[in-house]
Amino acid sequence: MEDSAIIELLYNHSEDGLARLSEKYNKLLQTVVSSVLYDCGDAEECVNDTYLRIWSMIPPYKPNYLRSFICRIARGLAIDRYRYNNRSKRNSGGDVPFDELENEMAYIQFDSGSALKDDLNAFVKKLDVESQTLFMRRYFLGESVSSLASRFEMSEDNVGVKLFRIRAKLKKYLTGKGYDL
Repeated sequence: MEDSAIIELLYNHSEDGLARLSEKYNKLLQTVVSSVLYDCGDAEECVNDTYLRIWSMIPPYKPNYLRSFICRIARGLAIDRYRYNNRSKRNSGGDVPFDELENEMAYIQFDSGSALKDDLNAFVKKLDVESQTLFMRRYFLGESVSSLASRFEMSEDNVGVKLFRIRAKLKKYLTGKGYDL
């Protein structure tokens, strides 16, 4: 089923819309959430919370790109759950990929949120296709370095070096745009 038809079903609050959404995107949502949360129970709960959030957001919001919309919601909920789990005196999980970016972006002032988003999008568009894919799969979808190495037929060290160089370019780019890093 086409995304536009699923959006229309959800917009009309048809439960069939959620069923179709789940059929088409459940595996993707599991992948996105599991890349942040390493506990299967938390991941499953987060996917269910994603469906609930989508149900409550459509309507009034009608997304143009359903896949990006649901991935963003799932990733945000997974990060929230990760932070909740890893506060002091709570269960600690494994490392998450965006920790690598933390040192690069720790002191950015996020009061200009849409400007930062636009600058990040512009940065990614300037990268070559391989670097774009590595960056997005690692830092948006949370894919592991070993999985990326396998996908791109590279060594893990090579993937790590490429990601390091992309982060260095990102830091230089954002510094040039006036962000205080």
